[in-house]
Amino acid sequence: MVGSANDIGYLSSPTRNISTFGYKLEQQPIMKPPDIWDAYSLPGNQSALLMAQFNTVVNATMISSEEVIKQMNASQFHILLPSLVLVCVLLVLGIPGNLIAVLVYAMKMKRSTAGYFIMTLAISDLINCVVSLPVEIALIADFWTFDYPLLCKFSRYMSAAMNNTSSFILAAIAVERFRSICLPLRPKCSNLRAKVACAVIVLCAICSAIPMIICYGTFTHNQTVNDLNITIQLKTCLVDDAVVNTGYPLFILIYFFVGHLTVFMILGVLYSCIAYRLIKGIEFSDNKNGLLQRQGSAYSMTSYTAHFTTKTTRQLSLESDAGNSLRPKCQLVRTQSTNSNFEMNMTRRHGGQAFRTRRLTCMLFLVASVFEISFIPYLVIVSIRNHHPDYFSQLPLFGQMVYQFFLRFYLINCAVNPIIYCFYNQNFRHGVKRLFRSIRDTLQGSDS
Repeated sequence: MVGSANDIGYLSSPTRNISTFGYKLEQQPIMKPPDIWDAYSLPGNQSALLMAQFNTVVNATMISSEEVIKQMNASQFHILLPSLVLVCVLLVLGIPGNLIAVLVYAMKMKRSTAGYFIMTLAISDLINCVVSLPVEIALIADFWTFDYPLLCKFSRYMSAAMNNTSSFILAAIAVERFRSICLPLRPKCSNLRAKVACAVIVLCAICSAIPMIICYGTFTHNQTVNDLNITIQLKTCLVDDAVVNTGYPLFILIYFFVGHLTVFMILGVLYSCIAYRLIKGIEFSDNKNGLLQRQGSAYSMTSYTAHFTTKTTRQLSLESDAGNSLRPKCQLVRTQSTNSNFEMNMTRRHGGQAFRTRRLTCMLFLVASVFEISFIPYLVIVSIRNHHPDYFSQLPLFGQMVYQFFLRFYLINCAVNPIIYCFYNQNFRHGVKRLFRSIRDTLQGSDS
């Protein structure tokens, strides 16, 4: 279970001294109208002129506070610029990639348990890209003036819900792979059970993200400017003002931290068992003949059939010189040899069932690994920030950029999965070609 709690813990040092932002403010002289009127006994038109001058000074002071906020936004934007580039790249890759993945697995590929899980994963990634990434871009652009509490709550909730869906789906895929490879005699998961499992997973993920609605909202920080007798209000999308001084943010942090580590351990244990079984299976296949290989492998059947037909054909070729009585048997063997060659060609072309199973398992393991690895920097940063609240403010400018970049590095898991599918799944590549071919034919038909 993984939530978008990337900003929890940031409150320990939400702002720094104004001088660290690189600008210097000069104090404006502030006068009171009674002081002016007591010092000068002037006609009405001149007193009105002095009053206008006083209003100009006051307005200048107000403009200076707005300029402070603009400068703080500009400075924060400079720090978050690498993060902005990352989010924009993920937005460009994630939306079309996940949309293609959903269409291919829904329309152009054979129904399977792994297919339903992958399609659910692609839908959650697509929603994450459509909802969370644009809001993150808007937040980076105006970090200290982002005062949209409902949008903040909605985006953080959807991000947490979709991340939880992805983590639960990856755990379910690991269980399905474990049952298929390590417990081959157990009944396989049917397509109906896969659909029910996906629905239950989505429901659990949606419910587990509800605490984010309470936790997130508009965070207000009152900043007193040095050498200027004004206080400015900074508003951004962080922990809501209603719960910022309670123990709720710490509870949310522990809640998602423990949930993520739990899923991480489940994936690690299951895929370790799967890897051990696959490695032992490869060693067993290398040390034994084709007859002793595991049933269901196209490689074992092909090696046995090819060995048998080659030996029989040589014997029949020697006996056929003595007479023609064995011609029907020879014809039968030739037919068998032709079928064996066909099987060998199909095996070379498609890899065999065992090979495809290993390749699919490796692809799903890579998806899970990318998901977990992308969250490791976030977990490290949160741990450091929790023990050293002033760590961020002590970093140089480049260090702050790297800090913020890796704090959002977990967002890559919602955009890179379609790339992994293309590299590891030949059927997915063929499905993409068929999808674009059908789109092209539809457009050509509509034009004609």
